[in-house]
Amino acid sequence: MIGLNILEKGDNYKDLKRSFVIFVCIFDLFGEGRHIYTFENRCIQNLELGLGDDTTKIILNTKGTMDDVTPEMKRLLDFIDGKEPEDDFTRELDEAVQSVRKNEKWRMLDIRGMSA
Repeated sequence: MIGLNILEKGDNYKDLKRSFVIFVCIFDLFGEGRHIYTFENRCIQNLELGLGDDTTKIILNTKGTMDDVTPEMKRLLDFIDGKEPEDDFTRELDEAVQSVRKNEKWRMLDIRGMSA
């Protein structure tokens, strides 16, 4: 779907721009204890052959146990997982979330969007 929005009819596939698809999960989808799983499109028959579309899919896991992300990312994942904010960024994020939750206009947009 991303490619459909980036390329026009007749454009060359190699003209796709670099894109990232990021999922944040509050469970470990693969059960390996990682905080981050990164995927690129590769040929199953020849893993050396990449599709060349520069699309990277990243799955972030709040339940990771490995030391595989920066301390800042770990604090963000902990915050998403329901822990208290521990730094300026997560405190600011928490304030923004609280502000949106209190904003009746945003809440009505969310409700209308869900029913559409």
